[in-house]
Amino acid sequence: MKPLSGTGALLILLIVMSVTLASATIVERYSPSAASFLYHNPVTITLWILLVIDFFLIRIRRSGAGKVPVGSDILHISFVVMLTGAFITMTTQKEGHVYLESGQTERTLTLDNGHTVPLHFSVRLDSLEISRYPGTGNPSGFTSYVTIVRDGVAQKRTVSVNHPLRLSGWRIYQASYEPEKGASILQMVRDPWGTAVTYAGYILFLLAFVLLTFSPDSRFSHLRKRLSRLGCCLILFLAGTGDADASPTSRVSWDRIMAQDAGGRTVTLDTYCRELMRKIHHDEQWDGLNPVESVLRIMAEPASVYDTPFIYQKNDEIASLIRQRDGHLAEFSSLFDADGSYRLEEPVEQALSVPPRQRSRFQKDILKLDEKANLLYSIVRGTSLSVFPVRGSSDKRWLSPGDDLSSVTGQDSTFIRDLTAVLLTEPSEESVALLERYQKKCSGHALPSFSRIRQELLCNRIRPFRTGAAGYMCCALLLLVTSLILNRRRISSAVIFLTVLPFLLHTWGIGARWFCSGQPPLSNSYEVTVFLSWCTALFSIILSRRSAPASAFGLLFSGALLLVAGMNSMDPAITPLVPVLQSPWLMFHVAVIMAGYGCFGINFLLAVYNLTAIRIWGSSSGTVGRATVLMEIFALTGLMLMTLGTFLGAVWAGESWGTYWSWDPKETWALITILAYTITTHARMVPRTNTPEKLSILSIIGFLCVLMTYFGVNWFLVGMHSYA
Repeated sequence: MKPLSGTGALLILLIVMSVTLASATIVERYSPSAASFLYHNPVTITLWILLVIDFFLIRIRRSGAGKVPVGSDILHISFVVMLTGAFITMTTQKEGHVYLESGQTERTLTLDNGHTVPLHFSVRLDSLEISRYPGTGNPSGFTSYVTIVRDGVAQKRTVSVNHPLRLSGWRIYQASYEPEKGASILQMVRDPWGTAVTYAGYILFLLAFVLLTFSPDSRFSHLRKRLSRLGCCLILFLAGTGDADASPTSRVSWDRIMAQDAGGRTVTLDTYCRELMRKIHHDEQWDGLNPVESVLRIMAEPASVYDTPFIYQKNDEIASLIRQRDGHLAEFSSLFDADGSYRLEEPVEQALSVPPRQRSRFQKDILKLDEKANLLYSIVRGTSLSVFPVRGSSDKRWLSPGDDLSSVTGQDSTFIRDLTAVLLTEPSEESVALLERYQKKCSGHALPSFSRIRQELLCNRIRPFRTGAAGYMCCALLLLVTSLILNRRRISSAVIFLTVLPFLLHTWGIGARWFCSGQPPLSNSYEVTVFLSWCTALFSIILSRRSAPASAFGLLFSGALLLVAGMNSMDPAITPLVPVLQSPWLMFHVAVIMAGYGCFGINFLLAVYNLTAIRIWGSSSGTVGRATVLMEIFALTGLMLMTLGTFLGAVWAGESWGTYWSWDPKETWALITILAYTITTHARMVPRTNTPEKLSILSIIGFLCVLMTYFGVNWFLVGMHSYA
């Protein structure tokens, strides 16, 4: 057993396990059954067992080498408990689905492995209720009303997304539904011991996290003391600038007018037109007009955009196909041949025939251009400006001037046509006030409050995230100059104070978005990237009094993330949450994970800085020593947060999907990232890898795993986490 009792063996086992899991996610794209075998085959299980054995052997060897923090022991024991719970779940869990049409009763369950088991109760579907977002067919939730008969006693119960029914050791989940048949698909899971044991491991991990963070004999405390002895600089930075709407002031104020977007959300007309212009034109303003004026002009004068470079398109292959003449802007007329046929029709059909994950860049860009062309055409036809609510409408859908008005009463129909003609030709405060009163009277639901409207308009004009990005980057560069070149503490302290300004603006932007949407701003890739930037900036400011270069790199990373979020590939529009995301676990899970990513981002920049410093000053310099200590601090902190966030996600999955771990590619790569940084943080215990250069390289490799978890899984793999 001696070969297994060293840290080197532990690192080898972790590497082998990481490669195995990564291979399984790739295989799963082509053969799910083969991937399942890789996850559950005896060799993989043996690897997990060897990791547990290795931990105990290392602990026995270290027992006589000095005091070991109790938090470290609890931490490693927690993983043993989790693996034990996972093994119990794998060997004892029963899981299956029940298909119920209205009035149908089931007393048996067909498991996913094909076996049938009798139930100690019966389930009858009384009715299925589907709630939808106003004006759309998108479900906001679905609930099954069932009757449970157990021991001759009937009970009326409900099952809905994120609210399972617990009964006789079974958990019953709302998995899916078939609205055309009024049928409900319920998932039933029985795991009496495995889940409890695994969750006990999560609790032990949380306890260990607290002990390792605050215990005076922990590795964190040792690193903090070492950092102080190395004499770190006082630092940080930053300032922001406003980005007010540069368009000329409209002679009519549209601020009081609301519109209904494609997702059924009621937003200000200003926000709605900005989103339309951004999707089509890539710029919210056109020809000196603000977003609302731009959309209204297109509706009133369709010929103004027909031969004008207007549609944003930058694919060179597509530009050649449509004979695009002006940079990245294409004319609407260029999409049609001389005989009026649509040039994109055939390539669009070909792109749609290919599975989304297998489409080429050309095919993806063709579909984007087709979407933009359809949006522009809908503006020209007057069918994209949903500002007229329908009195007494059951689905609360709003109409555009160009829609079929047959569902509207004669008086309202005449009013809409007459008012539209005025608004498109000679809008005035009186006509806008008429539209405002009509919306309040006929909306059928409460319109946004004045304070929400004010916050939304203020966000549109200030652009807190774009302004914050500029502020972060300017202050980061200023901090680097003052700390590394001038080395003047007073100047650095002033920059640290200035850094708080864009951070406060960034924080206000997130809060305003939360207030305006009524949901945590973590529902799509844009919002998650903005929050990741906020976490990174927070850590950078906290770090400012320890290391100026590290703080500067962190702020540069924050600014870069905000710039990435502002790219055209990420849609900043607020979208309704899908039913499964309507859970309080969303905030905790995503927030903790993003905080971990922020730490990993700073760790990566420190690693790059460290490799550069080693080439310039050598590995024994004080600069390299400080950077190495900071690298380990952020690697440990990120590892703890990433692990905790993954466990929170597992608990959420247990409440939503019926199982806390399903080897979804996102889950698997989160585990691979945890294993990668476990290797990084334990490499210092092996003499061959305990050098600043090798630790920096391991940190860079770990961050590549982060990028695969955050971006790569969504682009290359298919899983249950594809919400955005």
